[in-house]
Amino acid sequence: MKTYDNADKWRQEFRAVIDCKNAFTENAALSRSYHDRKLPEFLKEIIVAHGWDRVRQVLAATVNHAPWNGRYDHTVKEWAARVEPFPQFSGHQGEPRDFYEFCLNTHPVIVNDTARLLRKLTGLQALYFHYLYKMGILPRQRASNKRTHFLLREDIRYLDQLTAQTKLLCTHRIENKEQLLTYRYGLEQEMESLAAARKSLYNRIGRCKDDGQIAAYKQQISELSKKLSLLRKEVKLCSGILSRSEEMKIMKRRRRNKTSRWSWK
Repeated sequence: MKTYDNADKWRQEFRAVIDCKNAFTENAALSRSYHDRKLPEFLKEIIVAHGWDRVRQVLAATVNHAPWNGRYDHTVKEWAARVEPFPQFSGHQGEPRDFYEFCLNTHPVIVNDTARLLRKLTGLQALYFHYLYKMGILPRQRASNKRTHFLLREDIRYLDQLTAQTKLLCTHRIENKEQLLTYRYGLEQEMESLAAARKSLYNRIGRCKDDGQIAAYKQQISELSKKLSLLRKEVKLCSGILSRSEEMKIMKRRRRNKTSRWSWK
């Protein structure tokens, strides 16, 4: 369970979770995104703005405070029950406090679908979101060097690359290594096809005597080169994800093995 070494930090995190809850309800944002069929986009935006753990805390608290409600799937109820509850105030005595302040006053069906969607955000996508959260990028704030692993501090220098990799995973809905390899293979096949077409155009230029036609071939070559450049960047991002995701898993495993308590110091 998370612990806080002073009351100020506890209050700060408590207010941060309340802010996250308010982001769900302000102007009926969650309900509107649900009815507009933009729930996945809304969920990712709120994770970026407030952090993975706080979003999970709000949804889990809402479900846990109404276990009798049949409109919550049993899988969602089981997931919510496994989410680590918000810690009690330091020095609290008596019965544990129920944090009703975190609960959403939103239709259970909408909350249920949002929680299901959060649960589906797994594999490589979840790994990257968790990683960026630990770096202090989710939510958008500078990570404290005191609390940030030295390998994470190294990766902060590659923020643009990490952001691009995360965007690629979410845009193409890539959740595991097999899907990523399949996507990269498709890019490589497209690159081979474009490279062959470009080579053919170069050969035509060598045989062509018409200046106008030569100019047209060069224009086509330029367009193919731009497409190839973009594809190479995508392939490079895929390779980077494969490499970095293994490092993330190792780091996450080491942190879990090292301690079961996360002290905010």
